[in-house]
Amino acid sequence: MPRTTTALVAALALFFPLGSPFVVGLTPAMGVGTGLLTAQTAFAQTAEEWFDSGNKKYEKGDYQGAIVDFIMAIKIEPFVAGHYHNRGLAQWK
Repeated sequence: MPRTTTALVAALALFFPLGSPFVVGLTPAMGVGTGLLTAQTAFAQTAEEWFDSGNKKYEKGDYQGAIVDFIMAIKIEPFVAGHYHNRGLAQWK
């Protein structure tokens, strides 16, 4: 199931409770919290995906967008020199 579809289903589940909460023994409010965490996880990207996105934005001339994406890749994988290198190139432009 694609990420956006998964997130949409999780978000809709928050507004239309269908029975007991997601985790047995929790109150409905805690079940909603679990749904929020599920929606957040659905949009998680890998460092490689952020890096590739940054490269595409750089090629299109969107240097600020590329910098943001390279920073996200750095947060996930702080020991990869290529992330810092490409961020520096985008900052230089």
